[in-house]
Formats: sequence, C-alpha cells, structure tokens
Amino acid sequence: MLIVAFIWSITANIDKIGLQNSSPLFWVIAMDLFVVMLLLPLCWRKRAQIRTNNGGLVKIGLFGGLTAICQMTAISLTLVAYVIAIKRTSAIMGVLFGHAIFKEEGLRERLMGVVVMVVGVLFITVF
Repeated sequence: MLIVAFIWSITANIDKIGLQNSSPLFWVIAMDLFVVMLLLPLCWRKRAQIRTNNGGLVKIGLFGGLTAICQMTAISLTLVAYVIAIKRTSAIMGVLFGHAIFKEEGLRERLMGVVVMVVGVLFITVF
C-alpha cells in the first residue's frame, strides 16, 4: 500500500502539470483515451464478459468520469496535496458502505484507520 501511495503522489503532480497546460475536461479525456488504448487488448479478449455486464459498466464509467472531472477541476484550483488528502477521506464512505451493504467484518479496525486518515487531513489543512 505504501508503494501505491508513492505512485499516486507522483501521478497527482503529473495531473497538476497537465492541468496547467490544458483544461480539466481535456486532461481527463486525454488520460482516459490513453488508458483505453492500453486496456483495449485485454478488453478485446474479455468482450463476452463485458457484454453481459454492459449496463453496470456504463454506470461505473459515467460516475468515474464525473469523479475525474471534479478531481481535476479541484486540482486546478488549489494545491494537489489538499485535493488528494480530501479525496482519501472517501475511505470513510467505503468502510461504512462495506459494513452496511456487504456485511464486511472488522469495522472497528477499519474505522481506526479512517480516523488516522482524517486526522492527517486536518493536520495538512491546519498546519
């Protein structure tokens, strides 16, 4: 997980550079087209599974695109660290939804992790 956080810290700054040279909508479209080109061979092999889950995938794609546009707009307006810190607090919803909807166990331990993240966000914004 530490490696993932490190990689995300780099890509968030690349997003900021891209946004300084374009607009949030253009940057999201360009990045998504790049990902589509990389994933096209895999999707071609899995096309039968994609066809059976088409409706759900369209919804995920629309909400994911909207999320990306909102995130890039926020990054273009303020510091990258602030936006990414706030975005990471979405883990709160993930933990609560996971427990309520999917009956995941270990709510106490997961909430402790979420508290650490929220305190980190507060430290970033206050200090």
